[in-house]
Amino acid sequence: MLIEIKKKVKNIYILIFIIIIIFYKGLAPLSG
Repeated sequence: MLIEIKKKVKNIYILIFIIIIIFYKGLAPLSG
């Protein structure tokens, strides 16, 4: 049970990280 939850949490963190990178790359040209 705990291993499954950890895998799901890891996937969520990876998704958040990818979204942050996309936003950063998208906003960087506009701001600078």
